[in-house]
Amino acid sequence: AKLFDFGIFLEALQSGVLESTDFPQKLFYCFWWGLQNLSSLGQNLHTSNYIWENCFSLSVCILGLLLFLYFLGNLQMYMQLETSRSEEVRMKMKSKKRTKQKEQIELWISKHHLPSEMRKPIIDDMNQRFKEDEDVYLESLLPNLPGELQNNVKEHIGLKRLKTVEVLRGMEEQMLRTMCHSLKPMFHSEHSYIIRERDPIDAIFFITDGIAWTYTNTTSNNNGEEGTVLTQAERLVEGEYFGEELLEWVQKSTASRNNRSKLPVSSRTLKAHTKVEVFALMAQDLKQILHSKLSSLGPEQLPSAAASVVQRIWRCKHPKTEDSVGGSTKLQNNAVVKSKKAASILLPPCYRLTTNP
Repeated sequence: AKLFDFGIFLEALQSGVLESTDFPQKLFYCFWWGLQNLSSLGQNLHTSNYIWENCFSLSVCILGLLLFLYFLGNLQMYMQLETSRSEEVRMKMKSKKRTKQKEQIELWISKHHLPSEMRKPIIDDMNQRFKEDEDVYLESLLPNLPGELQNNVKEHIGLKRLKTVEVLRGMEEQMLRTMCHSLKPMFHSEHSYIIRERDPIDAIFFITDGIAWTYTNTTSNNNGEEGTVLTQAERLVEGEYFGEELLEWVQKSTASRNNRSKLPVSSRTLKAHTKVEVFALMAQDLKQILHSKLSSLGPEQLPSAAASVVQRIWRCKHPKTEDSVGGSTKLQNNAVVKSKKAASILLPPCYRLTTNP
């Protein structure tokens, strides 16, 4: 006798669920059978050659495929929505960041009283970099400006500050402008050290914004006993500077024979109290500028130029006092003699002054 092919119904017959009168048992079995075959797209169905049985199996496969496509569509839509939301948040944060950067730069421009012919190119350059999806930080604003505009801004900010240095007063304005071109903007965070006591001074620091403290520590000993540390502090604000002794070192090392003078050592500590912006005139740049100036002078101009600079340095270290006329005359004569001797040391050997002892 030939066995009858029950097809997809064979599993139900073998499980005994058809004879069962337990409704929950039938319900959960049928639910599991349908879920299993829909999730596998009907691959577990072993059909007979009965046409309607095959049609039912095809419908199970197609329905499972449609449900899978529906799931993929919803998943893709959800991912796109999340991507859109994250991009929107990123753009908002980026917009806030750009707005803050723009406000900082506009405040910096206003604080330094830049004229409109400088203000407009800076704003245009900033907007162009924003269009190119670049961040514009205040710390890197000036170094990234075009060369001529950068020098003009440095002259506007630095020229009046260089003129406050006693030693530089009376110098040609063109030389001061050249020094301005070498100024380097620096930003120091709150309570950070700009230069420490006994560190070499490699720059003159001009305070352009913020508050800094300069102080020195001295140890007092009595009869070999350990003493106390005495601190002398002075506040530096916008318009003031630190490191004037570097000028004397530069003058001595510019035309010295071996040209290996060591940097002067700071006797004070310079520390930022608030966020501080400084313009630094580096020792090497200052030395190169003065050397170029001396090199451009003729032999007959070098002695008087060097003596003039040394006299300015001497006057800074020996301020005028209310002494008698004879005492003042003696100080002036000593200044002239010292300046001539110093000038003979500063000048190259072929241009040195010949002085009688």
